[in-house]
Amino acid sequence: MDVDGLLKQAQAVRFPSTWDGCLAWASGLVSWHLTQRPTAWAPVRDNTDTYIHHVTAVVACALHATAVEYRLDAPAGGELLRIPLAPAGELLGDGVLDVLASASPPAPDLSSLLHSIPYWIEQGDDDARTKGEFIVDQARGVLALHTEFGYAVGDRLRAILETGQAMDDLQRGNAAVTYPPDACIYETAQPLDDHVMAASNLEAMHLADQAAGTPSLGLERQRLLVQAALSDRIVLGLGERASEDQREQARAKAGTLLDWDREHGTHTGPLAAEDGRWKEDPLGYVRQEYHTHLDRLSQPLLGD
Repeated sequence: MDVDGLLKQAQAVRFPSTWDGCLAWASGLVSWHLTQRPTAWAPVRDNTDTYIHHVTAVVACALHATAVEYRLDAPAGGELLRIPLAPAGELLGDGVLDVLASASPPAPDLSSLLHSIPYWIEQGDDDARTKGEFIVDQARGVLALHTEFGYAVGDRLRAILETGQAMDDLQRGNAAVTYPPDACIYETAQPLDDHVMAASNLEAMHLADQAAGTPSLGLERQRLLVQAALSDRIVLGLGERASEDQREQARAKAGTLLDWDREHGTHTGPLAAEDGRWKEDPLGYVRQEYHTHLDRLSQPLLGD
C-alpha cells in the first residue's frame, strides 16, 4: 500500500483505548527519530531496543497527558493525531517526574515502567540515574525535533510513513536505488537485514572482548568496516530522505576506519589508506575496502 493509503488508514483507525493510540503514535515518532538522528542513540547502541521501548513509553505518557488537557482523549486515531507536540514536550521539562509518577495507563507493565523512572532518577544509584535521565532527555528530544517540523502529531505522519516505507523497501530489497559507480558493491551484497545483523554481532563480540580484557585488532577492524559500510549503504538507499545527521554519521565512521587503517596498515584494497584521494572521499575508501571484504568472504575455504 502506498503512503496515501496508509495515511487514510491511520486517520480512520480506532484504538482499544487512548493509551493504545498514544503508544502507537509515540512509536512512530520515536522510530523516525531513531532513523533520522542515529547519533543521538549512539550512547545506548549496545541496548537500543530496551531504550526505544522506554523512550516510547515516556513520549506516549506526554501525548496522553496532553490529549487529556486538550480534550482529545478519545480512542479515535484521527482525534489523537490532533495532539499538539510543543505542549507535550513541555510536560517533559521541570515537572516531568510528577507527570510520570501520576500516569495511570491500564497496562500494569507500562504503569510500572513509568513509575520506575522517577525512582531511578531520584533514588537510584549512578547507573540507574544515568539511565533514567537519558530516557527523559531522549523523549524530550524526540518531541522537540518533531515540533520543528509540525504543530501536531498528524503533521508528522507522512514523514514517519515515508521514512518507514523507505527503510522497509531497503530491507526487503525492493528499493529502486541508483548507486554511484564505486558503490555498486551494495547491489550484490547480502540483504540489508543480514548486514545489520552482522554489524550487531560484531558489536556484541567487541563488547564481550572489552569486558574480558582480550581485545582483537582483527575483530575491531572488521567491526569498523562493516558498520561504516552499513551507514553508507543506508544513506545511499534513502537518497533524499537521508538526514544530515545520517550523512554525517556515515562520514564520521568512514573517517574512523581510515584513521585505524593508517595507524595499523590494515588496508586490503588496491589503494592504501594513506593515498591522498581518500582525504576528500573517505566514503570511497569504505566502498573499496568493503568490496575486498566481500570478495574474501566469497572465496572457498582451503580444502573445499
